[in-house]
Amino acid sequence: MWRYDAARSGATADGLAEQLYLQWARRMPKPAPAWSEEQYKLQFDKSYEPIVMGKRIFVASMVGDKVTAYDTDSGVEIWRFYCDGPVRFAPVGWKDRIYFVSDDGCLYCLAAADGKLIRKLRLGPSDKKILGNGRLISIWPARGGPALFDGKIYCAASIWPFMGVEIYDTAA
Repeated sequence: MWRYDAARSGATADGLAEQLYLQWARRMPKPAPAWSEEQYKLQFDKSYEPIVMGKRIFVASMVGDKVTAYDTDSGVEIWRFYCDGPVRFAPVGWKDRIYFVSDDGCLYCLAAADGKLIRKLRLGPSDKKILGNGRLISIWPARGGPALFDGKIYCAASIWPFMGVEIYDTAA
């Protein structure tokens, strides 16, 4: 998970190799945050937040509406999965699956090996759309990263209090 655990503690007992070296590099498109620079307290998606699971690195894109898996040894793209909105937060990797949310208002579960869709859950009470960031997004966009705790994925959708907030937990 991004920053290691559900508490986002950023701490792990795993150590690093004594000698580190650059193996490969990849240029990503400039991030496209949901809120303008003036809304500095809302700059949650100002950069990419990849996660690593095994020999794969998974990168969500708020620019390309996708999650991409790369080989950690070579940087070669293994697969990519597109959804119907920006993916603004890091995915969660657990066992052999990847979970992520999108501005399209859905939680996705993919097979980590090949990116095949296992499950898609609409988080809002309907599939209504609204204009947001110059495009159609869900009235209940998922604007908080999913978290894994005790074998369940937790996530929420909505940013407008008058619309209500949908909070979910689902078996991972």
